Amino acid sequence: MNIVSIDPVGGLLPLAVSLLYLPRTVHSLGWFYGAVFGLSMVISTHFSYCDSSAVHVAPGTILLCVALWLPRARGRNLEVPATAIFTLAFIAGFPVDVYLGYVCHAAVGTARVGGAGLSDGLIVGPASLAAVVDVR
Repeated sequence: MNIVSIDPVGGLLPLAVSLLYLPRTVHSLGWFYGAVFGLSMVISTHFSYCDSSAVHVAPGTILLCVALWLPRARGRNLEVPATAIFTLAFIAGFPVDVYLGYVCHAAVGTARVGGAGLSDGLIVGPASLAAVVDVR
């Protein structure tokens, strides 16, 4: 089993922001989007895997994109802020990344979650989705 370390900039900082904003996100969403978020977490968990070169996290956020972000880009769902989109996308990928860090074999025995800092895919993906949707 690997030692998993979470990078302060690429993992802990966005996790803290997401967890602080999560109550407001849950409040702004209805039951339908809550169910879609849960289903996206299941998709990410079930279809993610690792091989000898990398950890491959399946983008369960595609389901969120179809249900929430695409209609928002077309002028609907404007009551859902871009920060909520970042929160949902980050939280959908973070637990899977940590879990796969434990079960996949790392080359040096240490897996780093968010190890690329601000340029890590754990931040870039959710941030770019939130930024693209926020442009009107």
